[in-house]
Amino acid sequence: MSYFLIKRLRTFFVFFLACFPVCREGHEPELAAVATGSHIDAIPYSGKYDGVVGVVGAIEAINVLKRSGFKPKRSLEVILFTSEEPTRFGISCLGSRLLAGSEALAKALKTTVDGQNVSFFDAARSAGYAKDQDDLSSVFLKKGTYSAFVELHIEQGPILEEEGISIGIVTAIAAPASIKVEFEGNGGHAGAVLMPNRNDAGLAAAELALAVERHVLESRSVDSVGTVGILELHPGAINSIPSKSHLEIGADHAFYSCRISPMGMIFIPCYKGYSHKPEEFSSIDDISNGVKVLALTLAKLSLE
Repeated sequence: MSYFLIKRLRTFFVFFLACFPVCREGHEPELAAVATGSHIDAIPYSGKYDGVVGVVGAIEAINVLKRSGFKPKRSLEVILFTSEEPTRFGISCLGSRLLAGSEALAKALKTTVDGQNVSFFDAARSAGYAKDQDDLSSVFLKKGTYSAFVELHIEQGPILEEEGISIGIVTAIAAPASIKVEFEGNGGHAGAVLMPNRNDAGLAAAELALAVERHVLESRSVDSVGTVGILELHPGAINSIPSKSHLEIGADHAFYSCRISPMGMIFIPCYKGYSHKPEEFSSIDDISNGVKVLALTLAKLSLE
């Protein structure tokens, strides 16, 4: 990372967010800055382009403007999020939601634990973030803190590559919503309890998962999606009928940034639309093209 670009480090409870205002300060620094950036965390067994392209690309875009001698009116800042994926604590977009002033999330995190019963704040302290910031309202940003936020990102879908389009300007994204569902049935021996007598919590979860797919497809909406990303069975043994099941449905981070400022996203193609898997890939040419578009966009916004 090009740390020579960084003028000062402003840290908002770094466990989930670090904000790096770069040295390209505007000649009217009292104006709301223009922000760009993305996240660097990832889900397990995923790729290395989701989010990271938007962070490294943001730094390089501002570096390009600096080398060219461009002098912005508004300051340009790079925001780096480190806990946007719902990996450890099952909560997505921690940094962006807290910056956007989510009081409900700030309250919920006080009692949030991971799969090993480690609390959110204990995990933060064990990672070296010892600042006493149990009051997360201190990181809330007011609306208008930034004049705009622009994120460079891989498409995470196949359309740009399939249609030979090098840049996509995002006009809307899937509205994120999630539902947690618990089923309780009657457990028993898988070989001894006959099918007519079963109350299988696992099959109930499976039927709901299929119903989600059927409902979305029958809506005939081009953009609607539904995903069952977590399905857990108890006791989870091959010779035992599930007595309990748990599943989480997502009806699909810049999304939260719009509460602080106007925002936009720039998409670049990715190989076969692969994302959240090791095969995730975007070419250097596509990344470079995206950085150029981002740099020009930041330059224009910084003069407004």
